[in-house]
Amino acid sequence: MKAVITSDNHLNKYYSKMRPNQLEERRKQIAEQFGKVVDYTIEEDADLFLHCGDLFDMPNPRNPPVSYVGRKLVELEKNGIPSFLVVGNHDKPKMTTGAGGSSPQEIYESFEVGHVFRDANQIETETVEVDGLEVAISGISHNPLLDDGEDPLQGKSVDTDADVSILLAHYGVEDHLAGRTNEPIISHGSVDSLDIDVLCSGHIHKRADLSVGSTEIIVPGATERMGFGEIDRDTGFYALSAENGETETEYIGLEPQPMQEETISANGLKEDNATKKVLETVNQVSEPEQIFKLRFEGTLTRDQYHRLDIHQIWDQGRNSNFYFDLVDDIEFEVDDRVELGGERLSQVEELKRVAEQVEESAEDDEKEIVREARKMVLSDYGGGR
Repeated sequence: MKAVITSDNHLNKYYSKMRPNQLEERRKQIAEQFGKVVDYTIEEDADLFLHCGDLFDMPNPRNPPVSYVGRKLVELEKNGIPSFLVVGNHDKPKMTTGAGGSSPQEIYESFEVGHVFRDANQIETETVEVDGLEVAISGISHNPLLDDGEDPLQGKSVDTDADVSILLAHYGVEDHLAGRTNEPIISHGSVDSLDIDVLCSGHIHKRADLSVGSTEIIVPGATERMGFGEIDRDTGFYALSAENGETETEYIGLEPQPMQEETISANGLKEDNATKKVLETVNQVSEPEQIFKLRFEGTLTRDQYHRLDIHQIWDQGRNSNFYFDLVDDIEFEVDDRVELGGERLSQVEELKRVAEQVEESAEDDEKEIVREARKMVLSDYGGGR
């Protein structure tokens, strides 16, 4: 018996700063990672496709990713590979007591291309026969009403005498969490009390393969890095094999979209040729398919800051990468001229000064846009034109 286990694909992920064409391409990359898992399942002639939640990044995804997943599940069905899914915290509509809602996964169950374990309070079980083995697939979906620290499996049971018993869930597991967390946690004690061979749990985007007592715990992790906090994490899924009462796992890695983060301290921004040096750094680390974040941090005088050609840096980063973000964490020193009795610019005058510099460095077709933006901002500050 061979099963493929995946989770946290987050199709339809939204990035607020991306332009529409970038967002569409990024979403395509994320969807294709899920597609590669399905393709592997079919190519390897696996017996089961198991999904541990957060197939989508929201409970109301757009039609294109919903259709894409539907087509891939149909491919599995046509190849005789049944799909079993639980609902994650991103897929799950936020509920209040006495109210509920449908997850996007339930659409596929209505067309009989996947079985969804909908219940978030009780474990449900389906039994299938694979190569003479009786395999029990159980599942419990994410419950947004649980309290922080509450164990979602405490007091639960799996009633089966199958040869192999697998439970799907979508929670962090004790000793494998995303740092300090305030959310429900599956404890080792509850795992040990369940009579199951394998627990597969999504939610944490860092893969793991560990054991508690006689139970193997598989955390597939994510199939794509969703943000810079995951820049050092593997992306992929697991294959599980069971034979003669023994289980074996294999992690199959997927190549994520390149992601790079660079930080330049204020010390490197104080020289007159700071812009040139920053541009050299941008050129060295840029790649056409890369998501790149450049961060400035530290303390500068306003004059030092204004000598930086931010527009040129931004333009270079945007043209050399799939996506470029400049995070400016610079703090300003107190201007010596104020203490010496020199001229102190008002906030409006400072805005005018910055706007003039931006307009001077802008391309001809962008100057009018800069001027209009200047008028709007200064109007809000009561500074006229």
